[in-house]
Amino acid sequence: MKKAKCLSLLLIFAMAIGGCSKTNTSETAETTAAPETTITETTEEPTETTETTETTTTEEPAPTFAPEITQYSDVKVNDYITVSRDEYKFIPQFTLEGDDFKKANEEIMELAGDTYVVSMDYAFIKADSRRNTLLVYVGGEWEWLDVLCYTFDTQTNEILDNDTILAIAGEPLSEFYEDASDSLEAILEERNFRFDQEDYEYTLSSENINKNMMMFLGKNDELFLVSDVCSGGGADFYIEIWDLNAKCWSGGCQVDAAGLGDEYSIHILKKGTDHDQISLFAKTNEEDKQIEFYDYRDGGLVLFGTISTEGKKYASSRSNIYLVEGEARNDLEIDQDGNVSLSN
Repeated sequence: MKKAKCLSLLLIFAMAIGGCSKTNTSETAETTAAPETTITETTEEPTETTETTETTTTEEPAPTFAPEITQYSDVKVNDYITVSRDEYKFIPQFTLEGDDFKKANEEIMELAGDTYVVSMDYAFIKADSRRNTLLVYVGGEWEWLDVLCYTFDTQTNEILDNDTILAIAGEPLSEFYEDASDSLEAILEERNFRFDQEDYEYTLSSENINKNMMMFLGKNDELFLVSDVCSGGGADFYIEIWDLNAKCWSGGCQVDAAGLGDEYSIHILKKGTDHDQISLFAKTNEEDKQIEFYDYRDGGLVLFGTISTEGKKYASSRSNIYLVEGEARNDLEIDQDGNVSLSN
């Protein structure tokens, strides 16, 4: 599978990383010894002396943001995974026992250690009452997207194979290729790009679309597929995430984690800046109809802010989450007081 490469995300990452500095989380306490007091007896009457000491206090403005902690290890985010962070890499690991999960953890760590990987993010998806998916995706130095995905069963304690995924999704193997190729062809037609004919044919071929391709279960056991998709510019192919309803969930080497996942890592721009951002954990709270944002503080996750999902639909890219209203888009921003709000 070819890794797609282009220049735009490099510029974004260069600006983003350039706008951030590493945080030293250690604290240095300075201790000043108390002055020694000497008492001397005398027969002379004491003379009262009054001294006036003037103290000048300079008020410093309160910091608008606590320094962002960019490195930590094994923070428990739910019952099945922990997440470590290394700069722009959110690195998930399964806490479940078994050879399947051990192998998956090794694959994730190997991908995170790739020299060309600039960022790593994740989305955790609740497919049904017993099955979940961990989707891991990375961005590269020259803007390519790579993906790992694992749908697992918490009752059998195993990662599901493709035959089981197709069966749970209700997709007959005899109809799979036709359904998948028709859906991907519709996605390409909507893009209306001028594709290289050879690349176009490979994208829709059984060599690229088959029962052994990368796939996972989304919400309500919907089937999602991951494959090489021909490009209208830049690299010949980009890895894309798409479904059988002719909808693509990635683009420009980004992933719509807010649309796909129940829990995910996200990076939100600070208000009034072009590239300065703060990186957070996000979680959809269906009961209270809101998305909750969490920051890493004091050894764990603390609630940072919320936004309402009542009658609203949100989507995301790596660098932002936004409200979708028809053709319009309102980005979320974090203001100087740390409040999450929609841009005008």
